[in-house]
Amino acid sequence: RPFRAVGQWSSVVPFQYNSDNYSCAHPALSADGNKLFFSSDMPGTIGGMDLWVCDKTNAGWSTPKNLGSSINTLGNEVFPTITPDGKLYFSSNGQEGIGGLDLYSTTDSAGSYAEPFNLGAPFNSSDDDFGLIYDSTMTTGYFSSNRNQQGLNDDIFSIQKFSIKLKGIVSDKRTNEVLAATNIRIIEDNQEPNTSRTGDDGLFISQLRPNKNYMIISERENYQTDTLRLLASDIKLSGDSMEVKIGLQNEIGVIGKITNEVVGGPMANATIILIDLDRNDTVRTITDAEGNYKFPNAKTATRYRVIAESSLCDSKAIDTSTVAMNGNTSLEINMALFCLSANMILKNIYYDLDKSNIRPDAAKELDKLVSLLKKYPNINIELGSHTDCRASITYNMGLSKRRAASAVLYLEKAGINRKRLIAVGYGESRPVNKCECEGRHIVACTEEEHQMNRRTEIKITSIE
Repeated sequence: RPFRAVGQWSSVVPFQYNSDNYSCAHPALSADGNKLFFSSDMPGTIGGMDLWVCDKTNAGWSTPKNLGSSINTLGNEVFPTITPDGKLYFSSNGQEGIGGLDLYSTTDSAGSYAEPFNLGAPFNSSDDDFGLIYDSTMTTGYFSSNRNQQGLNDDIFSIQKFSIKLKGIVSDKRTNEVLAATNIRIIEDNQEPNTSRTGDDGLFISQLRPNKNYMIISERENYQTDTLRLLASDIKLSGDSMEVKIGLQNEIGVIGKITNEVVGGPMANATIILIDLDRNDTVRTITDAEGNYKFPNAKTATRYRVIAESSLCDSKAIDTSTVAMNGNTSLEINMALFCLSANMILKNIYYDLDKSNIRPDAAKELDKLVSLLKKYPNINIELGSHTDCRASITYNMGLSKRRAASAVLYLEKAGINRKRLIAVGYGESRPVNKCECEGRHIVACTEEEHQMNRRTEIKITSIE
């Protein structure tokens, strides 16, 4: 048991647990030097030779501890080595192996070793294979075997690791629930990605090469994309396999609807800008035909500004935050833009056949118009009334003028200055459908179709 000090080795002394009554062989130190593994048939041995371990203490080494029946058998367990990451390699002829002595690996978890894993071919053969040791990079190593020697002599074989098994599991970062159907892309040093998909257990399996850098990109609907980087130095210390755990964060969607405050309908093709106020990042989108928009990848605990803009409209901005949100949620921001232009049709109101009085449904629309005209006193409007063609041209012209006048009177009584209002009667001259009276021949139409022509159009004439 020599100790090196100031560049030299001390004198060799016997291991304190050596005995004339049993053998102690094949010592191997852990990377930190605090554990000594060896093979022995000392009392307490389960089979022929068992694996034992001692802990380093101030007085030397602790009493040897048998590694237990999960590793030791009725046969021989010999030639232990321990890698920097704590994986234990050894040989045994007491397991159900391929040949005589086979190479196995196992890992320590809180002092209890997992069931040994047979390294299989090409490590193991039908003969004896033993004494596996890796270099510091865990990619090159050596072991002994009497294969090809009819069991007479032992040769030393070198090994070069060309692949490492990667096992990954993807789960919800907040709930720890495993996530099936997650798309995985593994990219090696800017090469073409290797793609896979997690199963119902959230697992994916792949192979990595030593001395390479990797990116593992995980993508799943309603979750933020995650990128995990594995450096070559990480992979070198991983042994024959490595495991990674990836936690995905629920995405927070910023969604909303943009409407035209003036006409009340949805605004298609409006530009929506989402500004990350914490990172000064900006993304854009446009609204669909129904005025809806969506930003699917907002971040948690972040301050945002949402800006909506469109031509001929005043832009609008709203500041908001996802600080109190936990994910898997949509932050809804709706906005109405004020959009005005000359000749813009604001609304239609409708009348009963041969009537000019304001119906209850028309009164509701005119009340909305009153609010708009009071809010924006710089706009002037025309109220142009129309009829269907089921009377004389002269009569219909007079009826349309009375309809326009009744609408103007309603607005005046509600406090709108008469100078801002123009009443025009168009009679039957501007139908919106096929129900026109060419040569006074009335085209066959339903009552609903005629109704569409009995209307007053509200149109902006000027903006002062």
